[in-house]
Amino acid sequence: MADTNDGDRNSHTEGRKMGRWSRRVALGASFGAGWIIYFLLQHHTTYHYSNVMDLSFMFFDANRSGYLPWNNRIYWRGNSGVQDKTRDWRPLDGGYYDAGDTTKYGLPLAVSFSFLSWGLVDFEKGYNWGQIQTARGIIRWATDYMIKCHTGEFEFYAQVGSGEEEHKRWARPEDILNHKTRIGNMVNKTNPGSDVVGATAAAMASAAVVFKYADPSYAAELTWRAQQLYNFGNTYQGFYSDQIPDAKEHYRSTHYKDDLGWAAIWLYRATGQYWYVQEAKKHIDSTMYDGVFYHTLAVDWNFVGHPACLLLYRVTREQKYKRCVETYMDRWIYEFPRTPKGLSYVDFGKGHTSLRNTANTALLALAFAKDMRDLKQPMYKAWTYECWALSQMRYILGSGGRSFVVGYGKNFPKKPHHRGASCPTKAYNCDWWAFYTHHWNPNQLTGALVGGPDKWDNFYDDRTNWQQSEVALDFNAAFTGALARLNQMANSEGFWRCYSGTGWL
Repeated sequence: MADTNDGDRNSHTEGRKMGRWSRRVALGASFGAGWIIYFLLQHHTTYHYSNVMDLSFMFFDANRSGYLPWNNRIYWRGNSGVQDKTRDWRPLDGGYYDAGDTTKYGLPLAVSFSFLSWGLVDFEKGYNWGQIQTARGIIRWATDYMIKCHTGEFEFYAQVGSGEEEHKRWARPEDILNHKTRIGNMVNKTNPGSDVVGATAAAMASAAVVFKYADPSYAAELTWRAQQLYNFGNTYQGFYSDQIPDAKEHYRSTHYKDDLGWAAIWLYRATGQYWYVQEAKKHIDSTMYDGVFYHTLAVDWNFVGHPACLLLYRVTREQKYKRCVETYMDRWIYEFPRTPKGLSYVDFGKGHTSLRNTANTALLALAFAKDMRDLKQPMYKAWTYECWALSQMRYILGSGGRSFVVGYGKNFPKKPHHRGASCPTKAYNCDWWAFYTHHWNPNQLTGALVGGPDKWDNFYDDRTNWQQSEVALDFNAAFTGALARLNQMANSEGFWRCYSGTGWL
């Protein structure tokens, strides 16, 4: 869809476009309901959502940077990136590597952990006590690093490392960064980054909600830092990737109002100050037209407007925010094509696959459906969103014939694109031969969600095929929260409506 800022667009054109969209939804509704029922009946089996959550946590452990904790569970990982520094030589160790490499990118890191905290806050009942403690530890590892990156009222280190440089080597992080000092890349008043500081403010504020009762003093520190970062991003506006050339190459940002809105609504949840709701409305309203974002296909590290709409609707009950989420969900269910085995598929071109976006949208669908239940709204629509999310998550877990989560289910990926997992024990000198070998990775990257199949359900398990075998923090973050909600439902009301066909649109 065209960008909403096009100067030649007018309300009459928009009305025709919305009319065509509404007719497409109406025509697709009956087919969509029947397809979901057929899919679930064909693939009715047992799924261990809680077990997959445990595995997903292990993926985050495998991507830790810095001095690893005493209870590190990943035997093939060691300390790395311990000499990461600020310009004035303060430590920037810790945090997480973004994907299967050694670079710490601030924007996807922040969005990932705001999503992980969101899932824990909304669906805490889907976690057992041990999982809550594990999730808090994983989140804290990220926010401790963000605190180090926040070096001044208008200073934030948005990236450590260079993908362009470090991607030239295929080796363990422990070897690539051995005795290597990396100086971080900073945004400030003269080189602003509203997107990365806004997303980080959201990550800190959502984590503050997570730690509100478990560690009140830590929650308080996260809250005031989130407030300061929000003020920084709101006062000095601009794209962080315009300031950091390597970020523009690998994680180019195209929006930042959504990040500021996402930060503001989480600050409301952390502080109770209604002023932040007004701020969130200001930012989100400026990026959508009549309750619709026309410029994006999916929720991901680059756009969080739809989750912000969801949280705004909870607070304000304004219909435009409900329409924002409904329109997005209905596109995924009724408009986007499906693979032969049932995956709603978004084609981003250049071979990029979309399971991360599927998982992100599943969390949004489940959270929205729960809100509709809590508000006593028409249940058939809530059931539709829940059953769609169930079908997509089960596809990820193996209903189509193979699992896309390493270490779970049948025929799971054996060769994800990940340096540490592909390199043998330290007795071997790992290099590009480990990248090109056809052997399975010697170290299992347990819990990692891979990029996924093409639009025909084809998946080539090969680490050189990075589009399909890539792993990253933002692949697993919302995925974990969606699993928690499914686990909660499985242990309470179950999914019988998804098989009976009750209440479809």
